[in-house]
Parts: sequence; structure tokens; C-alpha cells
Amino acid sequence: MPRIIDDTTPPDSESPGLGDDQIRDFKKAVRDFFEIPNNTTITNPLGSVTAAGLRWLLWNAYTKAGLPAAGTAGRVARVSDDVRGLWMDQGSQWFALSGRVADITEFGAKDDNLTDNSTAIQEALDSGYPVWVPPTSSTFNYGTALALPTGGALLGAGAGAEGLGKASALKFTGAGSGITLNAGGVGAASQWAALLRGIDLRSGGAATNGILLHNVSDIQIIACALSGFIATPGGAAIRATSSATGGTAQVTLFHNNISNNSCALFLDTPAGGQNENWRVIFNRIAGHVATGGRTGTLDLEGAISSMLLLANDINTNSPGSEVWFGTQVLGLLAAANYINSAGAASAALTAFKFGSGPIRGVQLVANELYHSHATPTGRAVWFSAAGGTGVCIQHNDIERYAATANVAIDPGGFAFPESEFGPNAIVGALADYGTFGAGSGYTARNLKLEVIATANLPAAAAGQDGRVVIEDAGAGDRNLIVYAGGQRFRFDGGAPV
Repeated sequence: MPRIIDDTTPPDSESPGLGDDQIRDFKKAVRDFFEIPNNTTITNPLGSVTAAGLRWLLWNAYTKAGLPAAGTAGRVARVSDDVRGLWMDQGSQWFALSGRVADITEFGAKDDNLTDNSTAIQEALDSGYPVWVPPTSSTFNYGTALALPTGGALLGAGAGAEGLGKASALKFTGAGSGITLNAGGVGAASQWAALLRGIDLRSGGAATNGILLHNVSDIQIIACALSGFIATPGGAAIRATSSATGGTAQVTLFHNNISNNSCALFLDTPAGGQNENWRVIFNRIAGHVATGGRTGTLDLEGAISSMLLLANDINTNSPGSEVWFGTQVLGLLAAANYINSAGAASAALTAFKFGSGPIRGVQLVANELYHSHATPTGRAVWFSAAGGTGVCIQHNDIERYAATANVAIDPGGFAFPESEFGPNAIVGALADYGTFGAGSGYTARNLKLEVIATANLPAAAAGQDGRVVIEDAGAGDRNLIVYAGGQRFRFDGGAPV
């Protein structure tokens, strides 16, 4: 039996979640249930306590291993290690009243926006149980990077959308990365099976990355907020790295609010590393500022094998591209995303930009791409360094990209065999499509062909085979020119010209 609090008026600090009348009624009900008058000494089955005035429920503390043998149902004791807090004897075993979730406040963490809670939070993570970050109107600060172990779960009540309500807020006041999931120098992505959900992770100003993934797989980051990671050298809200033969795999980013960082996602894997089966779904990604050399809001420098970008809101950013693919892209579906290039300095901002390749099996479908800068020059889609095979760009609504310069969809003069360009709704562009390279086997249902003066027509050559242009012969005379078999023909089937 615990010591029983009396039914006099309590101090406010005893239970800030209840009113005085509720607290007093609770105390009286407990006292009456046990038929114990005020100011009585009570014997506790787990030990004896004495009180001049019964004002508190006090529980004896034990290590988990040191709990008395189970067998007296209803006993309660406080455990000082393992899952800390109150445990109850249900007759045959002891069980944690918290549901075996490690609350960081049970390990001494304070939400005062001041205390360095690094040790308390890491001890909770090392307990082997899911870790709970309670909601607060302040923050739980910490200055040393947290290591989320294999199979670990860091859970919160939510991120306090747009600053409304209380959030499970962690503020990283140190440098480097706030939370690390690091499998070391393995030769392939190591199964980590970790979860972050409902956490509001903020930078105190010096941090480079919010979450760092290194050679890990099976990661879920769900309903979190990540903000303020803008220190140089430029990092990201979420950064993935690997060894030369490692990588990341089976990573899900779902329903997160990622805002005001150098970039939202940085795939920083070296040559030989792979990023496989990434799913980036239904996230709000806004306000990124491209410090430290980041070239995309989603800065996907590393090799990609299978990625889904679905229903994301990518809005008001200022890096060079909203989505930048630096190298290999094998298997990409980007669908139903809303991209609005609206930053004050974003005239040249491109929605989707592809680098050196190889590029195969890419679909950009049913996206809303809108450029709201006053004088936009940025392209909606730009293949800047290589063509691709099996590329499909269809059914997108593209508005105001390339309104004053360039073209809305720019194939960069590269070849695109077995590809589909169009139909797309392109509004307000200076030109809809750029030049395709020789050998392209594409279909472009609403393609605008190049118009070239007769004197400037490219010479017939095998490298031009498959190209179709409009000849401007002057005086209003226009002809279709087809390159085939190393020769140049007018479309009417006449002799080579």
C-alpha cells in the first residue's frame, strides 16, 4: 500500500492537468476506499512509510531485476531502470503501466529549451524499447548527436502543424547531424528497421543535417517536421551517405513537413553506392535556401534504382532545381506532385533536372508544375547532360515555365529511344519543346518542330537519321524535312535535297 494523500487543498504543482476540485475528489476517494483517516501511518507491502500529513503517493523504487516476486495482484512499484516508471503486479508477473514505452522524461529530460538532454534521450534510445517524446509548448534541447539503434523507434504526438498546438519538439543545439542511423562501412545497405514518427526536429543554428542515414535500409520517417538545418557546409533535413559499395534502401518519407533547410533531401552516396526503393509520398517541402552548394530542393546526387515521388507539395524554394537527379536514374515514377517555383530569386529555377545518367524507365506523369516568378526562365523538365531510354513525360499541366527564355521541356539535343513526350498541357512557355538528338525513337504528340532556314539545314548524315524539322524556304514557303538513311528528304517523298 502506498502512502495516501490527504483531501486538503493541494499545491498547484501536484497535478497540473487537473483542477483543485478534481484532485481533492480523487484524494478523498482513494482515502475513503481504503478507509484511512488523515494523518495516519500506513504499512506498505513493499516497505513501511510514515507521514505526519498524508499528502503524496510514494512508491518504493527497484531495479527491474530487483522487483519482489510477483504474486500479490494490485501492488505498484517504481522501476528505476529498463522501462522506467510505475509497474504493477497482476498476480503472475509485473508489467509496465506505460505499455513498455520509454518516456524521455522518466530518464530526466526537461522541456525547458535550456537543459542539455543528450544523455537522458540517448539512455532512453539504448533501453531497447520504443522511445516517447511528450508534446510540449517548449523544446527538449540536446547538444550531442543521437544514435537511433537497429530496430529503434522514436515517437511523438506530432509536429504541431504550422506552429499550432503542442509538439513533440527536439532541438539539436550541436553541430553535425541531429540524429544518426549509421551501419558503418558495410558493403551493402544493412537492415536497420527503424522508425521516426511524430517528431518535430529543429536546429539550434549550428547543425548541418537533421537526420543522417549511412548504409541503412528499412527506414520510415512519418509525420515529422524538420526545420532550420542550413549551416554550411550545406547539408539537408535528411541526408543519405554510404561507402563506395554500400547505399540506402527501402526508405519511406511520408506526410512530413520539411521546411527552411539547405535542402529537404540530399542523396550523397559516392560512385558505386546505390539508393534503392525510396518512397517520397505526400510531404510538404518548402522554403529551402540552397546554402553550402546544394543544387536542388531534393538534391539527388547519388545513383537511384527505383524511386517513387508521389503527391508532394514542393513550394517556394530557391535552389537551382526543385528536383535534381545528378547521375543514374533507373526506374522513377514522379506523379501527382504540385511544384510551384515561387521564391523571390527563382526565375531560373527548374522543376525536374537530370544530369549525367544513365537514365532509363522514367515517368513524369500528371504533375502540376507552375512557375509564379514574374519573369521565369527556368524549364519544367531539363535533360542537361544525357538522354534516356523508356522516358515518358505525359499528362502534366505545365504553366509559365520558360515564359521569357528557354523551352518548357528541354531534351538537350540528346537521343530518347522508345520514349513518349506528350500529350502535356503547356501554357505560357516561349517554346514548348527543345531539340531531340539523332536516334530518338520518341513520340511527342504536341511537339513543336524546329523551323530552320534552308541555308541552315543540318547536312544529311547517319547521325541525323530520324530527325524531322520544318524548312523555311522564304516567301512563306514551308516544308517538312525528314532525315533517313543518311539522306535528307522533303516529307512529300521527293528526291533527296
